[in-house]
Amino acid sequence: MEKKNKEEQLLKSLDGIQKAPAPDFFYAKLRAKMEANIAAEKPGLFILRPAYLTSLLGIFLLVNIITFIQLQQSTRIKAVTKKENVATIESFAADYQLKSEAVYE
Repeated sequence: MEKKNKEEQLLKSLDGIQKAPAPDFFYAKLRAKMEANIAAEKPGLFILRPAYLTSLLGIFLLVNIITFIQLQQSTRIKAVTKKENVATIESFAADYQLKSEAVYE
């Protein structure tokens, strides 16, 4: 019984409640603040958008692959030229038109 009485008292106390009036120009000020926030958020960094990130990462990856391939080719060419330009006694003798006979006796 006591619970019912408390509940009824609470409900009766709510009967006299009226809608609270908003201050003058409240909605106009609120709308202006919301529009200002939207305008401030728009010029964000366009670089952080997924389409730009994907294209930038693709270009970066392509440049890295091209650089890696060229580096591999240049090291192969250097290795081949090192093998061809080995300074041996025979090549030295041929350059200076000398005989390359080895005398070990």
